[in-house]
Amino acid sequence: MYDVTCHVFYAGESLRLARDFGYLCETEFPAAQTAEHVTRQYAATRLPAELHHRRQMIVATKCVVVPSLRVSLMLLTARF
Repeated sequence: MYDVTCHVFYAGESLRLARDFGYLCETEFPAAQTAEHVTRQYAATRLPAELHHRRQMIVATKCVVVPSLRVSLMLLTARF
């Protein structure tokens, strides 16, 4: 038998974990500084054509990941 209270508990716990993870990523993990370092290191050893190809690959990845994240968020916040 399906227990609605259990589903609500797990959904609430999932949202709490997602918020905590987002908070940690924004405050504790230096993502911007890491990206700058990796970009500088990569750009110093590559040709402009390779950089353009890498940029295209990153943009393509973003086009796939962002809609997937939106769907995941919609499913997490949906009321069943």
